[in-house]
Amino acid sequence: MTRNGIATRLAFCMALGAGAVATAAPQQREAAEGQARHELGEIRKVSALFHANVINQANEKIAGVEDLILSPEGRPLFAVLSRGGVVGVGAKHIAIPWEALRVQHANGKFAVNLDMTKQDLEKAPALERDHYQDLMNAEFVGRARAYFQAHADRAAKTAPGADAGSTAADAQARRLPIAQVIRASKVIGANVKNPANEGLGKVEDLLMDQSDRVAFAIVGRGGVLDIGEKYVPVPWSKFRLNVGRENAAILAVLDVTADQLKKAPLVDGDNYATLLGPGFTQQVYRYFGVDAAGRQTKGDRP
Repeated sequence: MTRNGIATRLAFCMALGAGAVATAAPQQREAAEGQARHELGEIRKVSALFHANVINQANEKIAGVEDLILSPEGRPLFAVLSRGGVVGVGAKHIAIPWEALRVQHANGKFAVNLDMTKQDLEKAPALERDHYQDLMNAEFVGRARAYFQAHADRAAKTAPGADAGSTAADAQARRLPIAQVIRASKVIGANVKNPANEGLGKVEDLLMDQSDRVAFAIVGRGGVLDIGEKYVPVPWSKFRLNVGRENAAILAVLDVTADQLKKAPLVDGDNYATLLGPGFTQQVYRYFGVDAAGRQTKGDRP
C-alpha cells in the first residue's frame, strides 16, 4: 500500500472514531434520562403515606401511618405507627423499621402491609418522648429493632427458601440510634430560606423514587393563599435541614437566590406529573448542578 493510501485509510478510521464519539454522547445522555425516569416511575407523594391504614395478612387494620423518619440522605429509617386513641388523643405510637413493612403504591395511594397481629403490635416498644426523641437512644432503638426482627425471623422460617441468617445479620448492622429526628411531616410545610436568610417559599411535599428514597422536594413560591403559586421541584440533596432538637421543627436551607429559584424548571399543577415527562428530571438535575445520586456536576448550577 502507498503512503497516500495509508494516510487515507488512517484519516477514514479517525473520522469513524470521531463519529462514534459524537453519537455516543447523546446515547449516553438519553440512557441517563431514561434511567432517571425509570427510578421515579410515578409520582409518589410522601403526604399520601400519612394516615394510610396498616393491614395484616388477615386483612385487619392494625394501625395507621402517623409519620416517616428520614435520614439526611432521604432514606426512610422508621415509620411511626399510631394505634388506639380518639382523634389522635391517647394514641400509642410505635416506631417500626421501614424494611419491616411491605409498601406498595398505586393510583396516588399507598398500601401498607405488616405480617403481625394486633396483639403482637400492641406489645412492641412504644415511643414515649415528644417528637420521637426515643429514636436517638441506642437502648430503645436496639429493643425496637430486635422486637420486629424476631417476628421477621419467625415469618422467614415458614417462608419457602427464606434465609433468616442474612436477615438477622442485616438487622444487627442497623441497630444504631439516629443523630437527629427528621420527621417528614415537619419537612412538609417547612419554610425554605437561603444562607442570606431570604425567604424562598415553603416545602409543599416530598416525592419518593422507586427505591423509596426522597428524590425531590416540591417548593411552592409566590401566590396568595395558594392562588397563583408556582411549584419548583428541587433535588433533595440540595437542601440543608436545620432541625430543632426539642421540637423537631425544620428550616430548609437552599443555597440559591430568589431570582435563581424563579428561573428554575416548574411543574404544572399540584399533581407534579411534569416530572414524568421525557428528559424533565434531567433538566432539573442539570439546573441545580447535581446528578440523580445527588453528586455535584458541572451543570448550570445556580
